[in-house]
Parts: sequence; C-alpha cells; structure tokens
Amino acid sequence: MLNITSEAQQKIAELVVKSENPVRGLRIGAEAKSSSKVDYKLAFISEDQVSDDDERISFEGFDVFINNGSVGLLKDAKVDYVDGLMGSGFKIERSRRLPDHLTGSIAERVHSVIEEKINPGVAAHGGEVSLVDIKDNTVYVKLGGGCQGCGMAGVTLRDGVITTIKEEVPEVEEVDIKINESDLRIDVFRSGGPGGQSVNTTDSAVRITHIPSGVVVSQQDEKSQHKNKAKALKILRSRLLDNQIQEKNKERSEQRKNQVGSGDRSERIRTYNFPQGRVSDHRINLTLYNLSEILEGKIDELINPLIAEEESTKLANMKNE
Repeated sequence: MLNITSEAQQKIAELVVKSENPVRGLRIGAEAKSSSKVDYKLAFISEDQVSDDDERISFEGFDVFINNGSVGLLKDAKVDYVDGLMGSGFKIERSRRLPDHLTGSIAERVHSVIEEKINPGVAAHGGEVSLVDIKDNTVYVKLGGGCQGCGMAGVTLRDGVITTIKEEVPEVEEVDIKINESDLRIDVFRSGGPGGQSVNTTDSAVRITHIPSGVVVSQQDEKSQHKNKAKALKILRSRLLDNQIQEKNKERSEQRKNQVGSGDRSERIRTYNFPQGRVSDHRINLTLYNLSEILEGKIDELINPLIAEEESTKLANMKNE
C-alpha cells in the first residue's frame, strides 16, 4: 500500500489550502522505464480530472488518486517531503523486490546485501545498484540513478560493491555488468603473432562489438575460440562498467557546474546597498530598505517571500504536469 509520510501529508495539505483554484486531490502516476527504473509524477487535479477508474486513497485534508496503470508500480512506495540545504521537494521511493525470474537462497541473499548494505552507501553518491541476473555463480548488476560525481565512484563500485557481495555471499565467484546478447556482434578470425601450432590455422581469435556503445574488444591469447570469447566478454563488461561510471561522473559534474554558476555579475542573486540601507533579491524582484535589521539577523521579511515564491512555483509545475 502507498505510504505518505507525515511530513509529506502536512506539506500536501498546506499546498491544497494555498491553491488559488479548487483542488480535488493529488494524482500520483508511475511509468516503468526499465526493469529497475520508474518515473513518478505528482500533480494536483480538479474535480473534472478525476476518472471513475481511479483508485482513491483518503488522507486528512486531501485525497490521492491513482490510475489503474500505476497501481502496481506504486505498491509499497513511499512519498516523503525532503527539506535540505540543496533544496526541498517531494521524493518517491519504491521498495524493490527480487526480480521474478530469480529464485533460491543465493539470489535472495545477494538481493538482501544489495538493498541493505550496498545501496544505503551508494545512495550517498546519488545512485543505486540493482540485481539483474545470476548465472553460474556470476552476479550481474546494473548501475542506476546518479552514482556520479567524485572520483570515488569507481572505487565504490568495484572495491566496495563487488567485495561486499563476495564477502557476504561466498558462493558468488564474479560480479559483472549485464549485457544483452542482442546488443553484441561477434566476429571470428585467425589469430596472428609468432609462428607455432594453431597460429593462423583456425579461426580462434574473437572480436566482440557492443553495438549501442561502439566498444570493441578483440582477444586471441587462447587457442580455443570459446576461451577467447569468454575473456573478451569479461573485458567488455569491465569497459562498459567504466564507461557507465565516467558518463555518470560527467553528468554529475555538469549538474554541479550549473548549480554553482560562473560567478558572473548577471548571475547575482542579492545586492546590498549600504549608503541607501537597501537590500534587493533579484530572483523575486524584492527590495527592502531595512538593511541594518537584516544584518542583525531579522531576516523573516527576506526569507518568507522566497519560501512563498518557491512553493508557488512548485504548485504551478505540479498543475501543469
């Protein structure tokens, strides 16, 4: 059942009361983007936007409406309201269950380790690790969310995640990234190099191309085509994992750059004019002539309009979704 924390309930009720237009309730929608990723949407709706097929859940001060297609995805989900230094807003988390095709003690233990011991730490970097498959004592995982940012991402994933799984579940021999066979193009050719038996006589060398990313790995160390293919796949998984980490590092870096800004005068948010005793907040076009009081810590007149503007913007965005 959908769980809405007391903090989130209080904030939703406040927004309903503050709304300039009649609000019938809050619609929460969910759309599965992949086996491990779900996109959520929250929007206040009016009476004419309620459907007979909607599932309704009543809370104190408001009702929540969920369409049929979202009910299953929102089962056991938690809606919370987070107010931190980096901003505030609603957050939805879904309790992830073991994939349906995985059964048995090893799968359950690996899933438990990922959810209880790995993801809480990885979440500090804004990301998540999900279990995709287990074959021949090899665990396949997927890096998701925003496991980005600092150079510790690679260490966290390789040394932290892999080591933790192997230590907690000794039966696990390898931890790798999952690759879809349909994304691979496999070519065989005759190995080159110094002369000797089996060299240039059989098509034992293997070249694997990961079509979506364009990553190519060739392997000809072994005389057996089967062994060369296995080694090439292992190298390919490692490179794809590195690529994922680098891509997410880049995304996080760009996000931080946008948040910090360039420092140009055009990006200023507030001006203090001491001769005139004036302070102006350029984000909401607010000008006050009580600079001395603000410097003494009496900042309610400055902060309250900012809070009101932020909540008004969020309410407008929720209505437009």
